[in-house]
Amino acid sequence: MALSDSSVTISERLDAEISLLEAMYPDSMTFKPQNREVHYTSPATPSANITFRLPEAYPERGRPDIISARDGSKNDVRDKTRHAVDAEKLEEGVELLDQMITVFEDSITSGTNEAAQNDAIPPAALPNSTGPKTKTVIIWLHHLLNTSKRKLAITPSVTPSFTTPNKKGASVAASGSAISGITKPGYPGIMIFSGSKDLVDSHVRELRAQNWQAFQVRWDSEDDGHSHGKQTKDDLGNEFDFTHGRGKVVEVESMAEVVKAIVKERDREVFLRAVGVK
Repeated sequence: MALSDSSVTISERLDAEISLLEAMYPDSMTFKPQNREVHYTSPATPSANITFRLPEAYPERGRPDIISARDGSKNDVRDKTRHAVDAEKLEEGVELLDQMITVFEDSITSGTNEAAQNDAIPPAALPNSTGPKTKTVIIWLHHLLNTSKRKLAITPSVTPSFTTPNKKGASVAASGSAISGITKPGYPGIMIFSGSKDLVDSHVRELRAQNWQAFQVRWDSEDDGHSHGKQTKDDLGNEFDFTHGRGKVVEVESMAEVVKAIVKERDREVFLRAVGVK
């Protein structure tokens, strides 16, 4: 999936993809527009790196060419990485750089994944949840321009339905029960909402009732979860953490700012996949 609709130019799509990569890998990725080369150094293995050359029509047509690749021992792994990329059968016509970087990382760390899997918590060991159910949704819109819709998105009219007594005996909203999130106006529009399942569902229903050209829930933690096939200690909740804290929805101007506002790497991965970058 491309980052936006067909009215966006190839150059704008490439600029958006590079901005996202720079946000994700601020000290590991460089782009030289003169020769259209992207150089990436593995944060986990600094001696491992890969360089791509982008076709003139990319991302609309063609796939980045791997012109150099070395693993942690400085071995040439171009052919190994190319074979791994081919095995993924990546779709052309979409942004592919981050997917190819992921394939490269997987290829140079193969053999260490088995130890990491030992950290997974077996389902039987997961504690039962005693608090309100939480969830996160990621919504893609053809565009988000209307002022009233933008205001509604960042100021949910729904309120917490569960309360706890304060020191004076009065009922107050349970801690962490308000909706957190982030929105990006323009083309495309992006919304992320996280918090109490009832509040998030209610807010999404209210927004969906507005008149939209396209309104797609691209990811719902209830349906997919964070675990990507396994559940770890960090995956016990269904809420995203944001740099602006919980209980507040803020609006930002760009995709890169959306990525920067998501605290955890695994949540950024979920977001990027949902909007079609990975």
